[in-house]
Amino acid sequence: MNAVTASLNGTRKEEIHMEQPKGLLLDSAAHGLERNVLKVNQKLAPYQCLLVPYEDDDAIIELCSHLQHVLQRSGLRVYNLEISTAKNITSILSKADLLGIPFTIIVKKVALKTGLLRLRNRDTTLSETVHISDLSPYINSIFKE
Repeated sequence: MNAVTASLNGTRKEEIHMEQPKGLLLDSAAHGLERNVLKVNQKLAPYQCLLVPYEDDDAIIELCSHLQHVLQRSGLRVYNLEISTAKNITSILSKADLLGIPFTIIVKKVALKTGLLRLRNRDTTLSETVHISDLSPYINSIFKE
């Protein structure tokens, strides 16, 4: 802690102790849990979402690449994971949690027929189903609240 002498109204001098912040202000930090999560406020997170192809399929990888461009054009900050096959979905989700990415979009083969994607929340680890056409407006509405 550094001590600085300050002059109050030009007459009385008082010693003030200040400390330089050493990092980000976290919403919370959970200790003793099995998973490590960087809980940065969603609006302050460096990236807002991550796209993960669930299966090794060229059509899914192509869809992920297209969705990444659509989301970026809508103003979202998308983490640029090399879109290739997700060899271990658990390790990718753990990495996203460690980086503080609030939402992970998991694209399965069924999305090619139904248009439905899984949107996973970092804080709750719960997933919800969202249609491709609603994805960009839905995520943008979350960050505007």
